Amino acid sequence: MPTNMNINVKLLCLTVLIFPATYQYSYAEKPQITVKGGFIKLDVTGGVSPNHNDCINSDHYGRQVYNEVTGSLFICSASGWKLYLGSTLDDHKLVFVTSETYDGNLGGVTGADSKCQAEADLALLTGTFKAWISDETSSPNTRFSKSDVPYILPSGEIVAENYEDLTDGFIENPININPYGDYYNNQAVWTGTRYDGNLSNGTCNNWTIGYGNRINENGIRGSINSIDQGWSSDFNVRCDSNYRLYCFQQ
Repeated sequence: MPTNMNINVKLLCLTVLIFPATYQYSYAEKPQITVKGGFIKLDVTGGVSPNHNDCINSDHYGRQVYNEVTGSLFICSASGWKLYLGSTLDDHKLVFVTSETYDGNLGGVTGADSKCQAEADLALLTGTFKAWISDETSSPNTRFSKSDVPYILPSGEIVAENYEDLTDGFIENPININPYGDYYNNQAVWTGTRYDGNLSNGTCNNWTIGYGNRINENGIRGSINSIDQGWSSDFNVRCDSNYRLYCFQQ
C-alpha cells in the first residue's frame, strides 16, 4: 500500500448553517471561498425571499437559497431567482411594509393593493397581498380574509395571533420590515384606518390626490414603530407627504 498519495477533492456544494430569518446558501463551483472546520457561514440575512442583487449575472447562476422561516428553496437562473419548492404558508400569513414611499395619490384602494402585490411578486412571495388601507366604501374589515393563523414579519416575529388579535388595539411587534428583511425606523404609512380595521377620517379623497391645502386634502397615517393604536392611526397629514404601506397576505 503506498505511503504517499495525492487526493484531489473538488468542492461541489457548501451548506451554510443558519438561524431564524437567515438564508441557507449553496454555491455550486461559484465564488472563491474559504472553508474552516468543514463549514462556511455567510452573514446573509433578510426577508422571506433572496435579494435580487445576489442573482444578477452568470457568476451567480446555480446559487441556491433556502429560507428556514417559510421552507422555500430558490435557485438563481438567467431569468432571476426561481422558487423551486416552498410552503403554502397555511400556518401563518406574512406582513411587511413597502420598500417604496408614495404620496396620497395611490390610485385608490385598488392601486394601493397593486403596489403591495408588486412588491410581494418582486420578492418572490406567493399568494395575494392587500394594503392595510380604507376609503369611504371599504376597509380591511370588509376587504381582508380574516386570518385564524398568526400574522408574521419576514423576520419570523409575530405581529398578531390572528385577525381578532390584530385589531384589538395592540400588536406584538411593530411592522417595520420590508419584504427583503430591511428594517426602517421612525417612518410612517398611509392607512386611513383605525386600529380596529375600520375607516378613519382622512383618505386623501379616497387616495386620489397627492397635494394638500384644504381641510379635505389630508390622510390618516400610522407609525411603523408603534405597537399600540398608533401603529394604524396616529396623525392626519397633508396628502403631499410621502409614506409607505402595510401589506398583508390574504
